[in-house]
Amino acid sequence: MSPTLTVANWKMNGNRRFWSELTQSLKSEIQYIETNMVLCAPSAAFYDVSRALEGATNMALAAQDIHAEDSGAHTGDTSAEMAKDFGAKFTLVGHSERRMEHFEKGDVLKAKFKQALNHDLHPILCFGESLEDKKNDQTLTVLDGQLSEVLDGVEVLDGDAFSLAYEPVWAISSSAGSLGREPSEDELTQVFEFVRQKMVEKFGETVGNSIKLLYGGSVKADNVAKIISNRYIAGVLVGGASLKAESFLAIARAVAAKPN
Repeated sequence: MSPTLTVANWKMNGNRRFWSELTQSLKSEIQYIETNMVLCAPSAAFYDVSRALEGATNMALAAQDIHAEDSGAHTGDTSAEMAKDFGAKFTLVGHSERRMEHFEKGDVLKAKFKQALNHDLHPILCFGESLEDKKNDQTLTVLDGQLSEVLDGVEVLDGDAFSLAYEPVWAISSSAGSLGREPSEDELTQVFEFVRQKMVEKFGETVGNSIKLLYGGSVKADNVAKIISNRYIAGVLVGGASLKAESFLAIARAVAAKPN
């Protein structure tokens, strides 16, 4: 896997023409950019995106969510097997909108995470504190709980098995109570130093130090260079700015330019 990841989360946006045209536009340029691009598409887009991705070498389809079980009476849900059958290589787990709108936490997220690993999907585990948590100086306590409830008891032998995406809810422009800014360099370093040490404690030096740590929270073309310059950050998870090829490619170029 490339040293960096540039991940798009299209959320519940687009239609068949939009998905196909956007994927083709990205595909025509990403071959010249040294980062792995991941497209978290709505399940309705899987067919069109997977077709448009044919022949791409550094792009991959991802699910925005998978169910915790293989199959069953779960109307409206998508299984890991379904996503993989369309060519998905990745899936998000525990995105802030799933946590807030669908009340996902604890055992549910752990089951989804394990389901992804069992089906050879690379889970990108999202975590982050709310504005209230931040105001109460509970950031690290909350993050510790969010990571532990999913990762405790999980065994992996390779740091490329999964990635972690820190998305502070207070920095997401579409979230209620947003501060309208990304974290400062000091805030990012405090969080990512803590997370890196936690991964080393859980999985050992070799695996813990090779797990990719991503940042997500209103990433845009005009702030990504500052974000990606943090020594711990190996990629970004992008929302609204990933819906236009020009802005998302600008972000990908900035990520690819990160010094080794």
